[in-house]
Amino acid sequence: MNIIIFGNQLLAPVGNYLEKEGYSVTYNKFSPNADVIITQSIAYMYTPYRNLKKIKKKRIKLINFILDIPPFRLERRKGPKSTIRTSNQIIFDQQRNNNSIIKYFRQLLFNQTHKNPFFYNLLNYIENQDRSSNGAIKILQETTQGLINKNYRNKYYYQINYRNFLKKADLNLAISNYTKQCLKKFLKIESEVCHLCVNSDLLLNLKPHIKYEYDAISLGKIVERKQPNIFVQAAKKLDLKILIIGKIINEWIKLDCSHFYIPLLKDAFKEITKSKLFVDCSIFEGFDMPSVEAAFLDRIIITSDTFLHKEILGNYPCYFKRNNINDLIEKIQYVRNGEFDINISELIKIKQKYSIEAMKKRLEGHIEALF
Repeated sequence: MNIIIFGNQLLAPVGNYLEKEGYSVTYNKFSPNADVIITQSIAYMYTPYRNLKKIKKKRIKLINFILDIPPFRLERRKGPKSTIRTSNQIIFDQQRNNNSIIKYFRQLLFNQTHKNPFFYNLLNYIENQDRSSNGAIKILQETTQGLINKNYRNKYYYQINYRNFLKKADLNLAISNYTKQCLKKFLKIESEVCHLCVNSDLLLNLKPHIKYEYDAISLGKIVERKQPNIFVQAAKKLDLKILIIGKIINEWIKLDCSHFYIPLLKDAFKEITKSKLFVDCSIFEGFDMPSVEAAFLDRIIITSDTFLHKEILGNYPCYFKRNNINDLIEKIQYVRNGEFDINISELIKIKQKYSIEAMKKRLEGHIEALF
């Protein structure tokens, strides 16, 4: 069976396991000889979209992984802007700008030009011209880049463009029950749940540090919804040495602690082992890969009490009330005092459920059901 995966390294580990089972797996390049196309998230939908006629003609099975459907991009927040805003209100207010009529129109342009092969090839042709040789070409490139070639993650993007693509699929797979519920509520799309895996082979073969260098560590993109400043403020009050690993996405976030981005997973995992305690303050996730990775490394986890965290991590972490610094401080002290014990049986469940082998079996079952 020939499988094409459109995505990044997220699905690569399971793809490697499928190859060991005799499947032919290629990445990010369309072929009409495929039996199955797997698209990883909204970010990779346009190459399959441009080839949709060929996919249907050749009866290629199209599977979509839906990583998340962010409610803060799709819900309307009632009431005026408040003087003192919670993190949820900040996120909602940031999205108001992207949901303007002008940006709805620009998102429509982006969608039409990127799903249509003729217009997409024309944009690429313009973009690849030598701008130094012709002033008109330079103006045209700047116009297309500024007006057409910008993607807005707004309501139109999800509820119209993405929804239309999902409706063309043979199977939509939500990566958690929470994502499935959001998909049904906001896009009216049915899906089945197929939990992701972490790179279990790499994690389980990693040697932990004997001596801890930090009191606590956090890993993930540095964005508002992950609440890094709550972690920093709690650490300051407790005089803790902490590290935050992640790429800064929201430039206005300033962290008064050690923080840096590590592009290689193996190196990032090594840093996690430099502390016994892993902290995750996020108020929204589709799956929460970093906390599962920390569990595979046998770290004690303190995380916010969101529905998603409880679905994925069960009774393994020590939960604190989300957005509540005082409760986070209390839980960190509780753990540091030695009053919290790792739930071994829950840890075993996590390592079994989110291994590469387990996800391969889940995905194989979904693929076989389509034929």
